[in-house]
Amino acid sequence: MGVSTLDLFTVTPSETAHPLPRRFRDWFTSRGWSPREHQLALLARAREQRSALLIAPTGAGKTLAGFLPTLVELSGEESDLGVPAHLP
Repeated sequence: MGVSTLDLFTVTPSETAHPLPRRFRDWFTSRGWSPREHQLALLARAREQRSALLIAPTGAGKTLAGFLPTLVELSGEESDLGVPAHLP
């Protein structure tokens, strides 16, 4: 009856098409990185005003995942999906 962590953070392709504003995508790209699934999942959950508990190994980007929704909101930029930076 347990819930797997994958179930909690399943992100559909439409949510991951371009959920980040250009500035953030460029930042990841300039470092040769791409956002991790759990980082995008937490961003999606924040936009839905949902809470989440993230458990991941050291070095997986948990801190950035936790702050990414706030950073996106503070940037004032929209994503390519037309999602406003202001979280509900």
